[in-house]
Formats: sequence, structure tokens, C-alpha cells
Amino acid sequence: MINSTDARTGPAVGPSIPPSIQVVGVGLEGPDSLTTAARDAIEDAELLIGTPRLLAAFPNCGEAQWPLGDLQTLLTRLQAQLERPHCPNITLLTSGDPLFFGLGRLLLSALPAERLTFHPSVSAVQLAFSRLRIPWQQATIVSLHGRSSDPFNAALAQGKPTIAVIGDPQVSPAAISAMVATAPCSFHLWCCENLGSSEERVQRYELGSLPASVAPLHVWVLQKCQTDAPPSPPILGVADQQFARFDDRPGLMTIRPVRVLALAELDLRPHQTVWDIGAGTGSVSVEIARLSPTSRIYAVEKSAAGLKLIQANIARFETPQVIPVGGAAPGALTPLPNPHRVFIGGHGGDLATLLDAVTLRLHPQGRVVVATATLESQTQLMTWLQSRTQSSPTWSHTHLQVNVSCDSPVGRYQRLSPLNPVLLTALMPGETLLGG
Repeated sequence: MINSTDARTGPAVGPSIPPSIQVVGVGLEGPDSLTTAARDAIEDAELLIGTPRLLAAFPNCGEAQWPLGDLQTLLTRLQAQLERPHCPNITLLTSGDPLFFGLGRLLLSALPAERLTFHPSVSAVQLAFSRLRIPWQQATIVSLHGRSSDPFNAALAQGKPTIAVIGDPQVSPAAISAMVATAPCSFHLWCCENLGSSEERVQRYELGSLPASVAPLHVWVLQKCQTDAPPSPPILGVADQQFARFDDRPGLMTIRPVRVLALAELDLRPHQTVWDIGAGTGSVSVEIARLSPTSRIYAVEKSAAGLKLIQANIARFETPQVIPVGGAAPGALTPLPNPHRVFIGGHGGDLATLLDAVTLRLHPQGRVVVATATLESQTQLMTWLQSRTQSSPTWSHTHLQVNVSCDSPVGRYQRLSPLNPVLLTALMPGETLLGG
């Protein structure tokens, strides 16, 4: 009979599993901010640890309470508790999310990870963005709380579009103002104080009119100002930033270097019908419309987010000859007029079926350009080409591998960072085989 551990099966389940230290994040609402599991961890604690403020919120919990003081001493005492034959139920109270600029990282560096269980609360940064109604999945988040200001200065120097700064009572608003003033661009600035409490305050400030002091618990949010009058776009190669786009979904856009080469590979002519399949933001469609105002371009996109961006870019660049088409190809192609040119920037995973549908509809002197960025897509393309060597008509093709590197800041320096390589394949119908 195996009671605890078997060399082949590992630790047994049940009482032999060592108890965990429960690390509970508490919001400013106090007990009201807790989940049922977090509340149970506090109520079941034999030893409750936290700052005096947090312990005061749970005066009747824990047979013993340790006020949180010197962290190194705390770690030593916790290690000793874990080594006891009968370790008590320990719950450690922290603020917000302990794994987000909190005590969690320090605990993991000194204690076995499997002996720690985390119960996060909503962080102050989450609350700040929710109060301001600003999406924050791409925000740059830095902390000044007992930390260097270098990451904040780097984010400012790079002109990051959205920055959240966890404040430190020792870093005054005047110091924040001085750092922001060094940025190469301007920012909207908010200070969010005591979030989640009855003393909550969210205030927007101009850089020169920051208050002399703010609450000890505060978060700064900076959002890069957009220029009211964007520069006039060039004839060819509109900058990516000038298109309406989602910065957190780079796959929706064919970036400028690849776009310019794709336009060249399409070999455009006036008065053509063009299909842009997997149009994303519509950047390729808009560029074609600006180069060939007499052509008609159908921007086919299956995602609702992409269609909204296409419509916004049609209005932004005044290209009404671009027609948004919602739906997945090849089904969405059925009602469209036959094309002279086709650009395939997305295919939904079945490139062969899409190419079959497109090439059946293509004008005799037409051309298809396919952009592939994954080995799987390129394999599908090569397999399709090989299957057409005996078809009628035959298909000639050229491949252009696009490898681009762009400058990228590294501290005070610049380096070249490679972008994902893209293969541009141009397909042209060739001769009809005898008997085909």
C-alpha cells in the first residue's frame, strides 16, 4: 500500500499535499472586493499577515496576526513556518494583484511556487483605465514605487501611445511634469487617486498645472496626443500610422514596405476590377484606388472590426471606388464582377480552395498576387502550383521574398530589428495545353 509518495507515481493526493500560503489581494473596497475563495482563505487562516491597514479590515480573523514589516524578516519567518511538521494555515494580505508590481514576485523568489496560492483583486491600473474608458491591452505599464524612473523615461522617449505609471509618494507631481516635458511628443495626462474608495478622484491636468501633491495611492495615465491635421499622404506608400488601425492587431494590416512591393507585383492598369481578399484595414485597397482612380476595388474582409476600419479609411482617404464586402472568401466573391487583378492577403487556412475559385474567375490576362508569411501557407501555395503543372491553362509564377529591418530604440541607442519575412507570389495564366 502506498501512503504518501511512490517513486513511479509521484506525490499522492489528499492530506499528504503540503498546505499553501494563501496570498490574497485586497482592493480599496476592503472585504467587499473579495471573491468567495479569497474570503474563505482569510476566514480559515490561523496566521494572518498584512499591513496594519489591511489587518484592521479583518480584526476577528486569524488566531495570530503578524503586521507586515521588514520583508526579508518576513521571508525568513515564512520559510521556518513551511518547514514545521504541522504548518498553520497562513494567509498573506496584499493590495490589488500581488503578481502585478506587488509582493508576489518577492515571495516566488524565496518560497516554493507550489506552496503559494494567489487570489488577485482588481489592480489600480485596471480601475484607472476603466474609469477613463481607455482600452489598455497595449499600454506600457511602469512603476515608480521604489523603482528607477528609467523605464518611464524610455517610454516617453519612444513616444508610446498609452502609458500607465504606478506612482510613489516620494515622486512629486513636479517631478512627473519634468519627466513628461522631455518627451518628443505631447500627452494627455490624468491622475487617478484612491481608486475604488470613497475618496476616489480622477482628474485631467495640463502639463503646466499639476497639483502640488496627490494622494499616496495614485496612478498616472498618459495618452499620446493625435495631431489634428495629419500630413498629406504621398502618391505611393502611405505611412502605416495614417491609416485607421488597431495597434494590438498588426496582422490586420499589410505594412508599408510589403504593401509597396505588392502593388508593384500587381502590375496595375487603369479601368480594372480588383479584388483585395482578406483586406484587413483596407490599406492595399486604398493605395490601389489612389494610384488608379478609374479602377473599382472590392475589399473583402470577414471580420467586423476590419470592415469598420476599411470604411473609416475609405472616408479618411476619400476613395469611394473602394467597396467594402463583408464575408469570408470564396463565398463572398460570388456576386462580384470578374477581376483583372487579385491580391490575397488572408485566406482563412484553405488557400488551395480560394485559389481555385479566384483563378476560375480571373480575366485571361489577369494576375494574382499572394502574400504568405507562414510555412503552412507557403506549403499550401507550393502544393497548389505543383498540381497545376499539367492543368489548362498552365500558370507561370514568380516569388519575391521580402526581408525588411527597421530601426528600433534600445535605451539611448538604435538598432535594426527584423520584421517577419513575407513571400509575395505573382501568378499569371500561361498557355492552354493541347487537349486541355
